[in-house]
Amino acid sequence: MNRIDPERYARQLVLPAIGPEGQARLAAARLALSGEWAALRGPVRYLAGAGVGGLAVAAEDFAALNREVTPRNPGIRLEVWPRGGVPPDGGGFSLALLVGSPDEEAWFAPWRRWGLNSGVPLLLLDPSRLPALSFPSEENDAPPPLAEPWRTLNLGLLGMMAASETLLTLLGRAPTPTAGVLARTDGHCNAEWAVS
Repeated sequence: MNRIDPERYARQLVLPAIGPEGQARLAAARLALSGEWAALRGPVRYLAGAGVGGLAVAAEDFAALNREVTPRNPGIRLEVWPRGGVPPDGGGFSLALLVGSPDEEAWFAPWRRWGLNSGVPLLLLDPSRLPALSFPSEENDAPPPLAEPWRTLNLGLLGMMAASETLLTLLGRAPTPTAGVLARTDGHCNAEWAVS
C-alpha cells in the first residue's frame, strides 16, 4: 500500500465522502485498465493523481506511461502488458476499467472471460453511448466529423467520467459489482448492472 501523504491529499482527507478511510482504500487499490491509449490517458492521470496505489495498463510503451504518471505520483505501482491482451493474473485487482465497446468482440470477449475466471468486477464505459460534443450544420441534421479540438475535448471528458465512476466504485459510493458482473455506465454516475 502507498503511504498516504497528508499534505498531498489534504483536500481529499477532509471530504466526508473520502476521508482517511477512503484515501486508504484508494491507496490499496490495484486497477486493470484497457482501451485505446488516447481514451485511457485521462483516467490513468486522474486515478494516479487521486492516490490509487496500482495501475496495470494494456499499453505498448511502458516508458511513455512511466514518464506521464510517475513524476507526479512517485509512490504508484505501474504495470504494463501487451495491448490487446488481459493481465497475466487476476490476483489482487480491485476492479478493471474498460473503455470501449462490448460489440468489439475480439477485444471484449477475453476481458469477459478474465473477469469471470479471476473474480474481478468489470466497469465498462462505452464511448458510443455518450452524447457527442458536436453541432449539427444548418444544411444537415447529422453532426459533422469531430475536428481535433472537439476530439481532444471529448477524450478529456471521457477520461474524467471514467475516473469518476471508478473512484465512486472504489470508495463504495456506487453499487459494487460482484465477481464476474459487468457494470455498464453511461457516464452520469448511474450504472446499469448486468451479468456479463
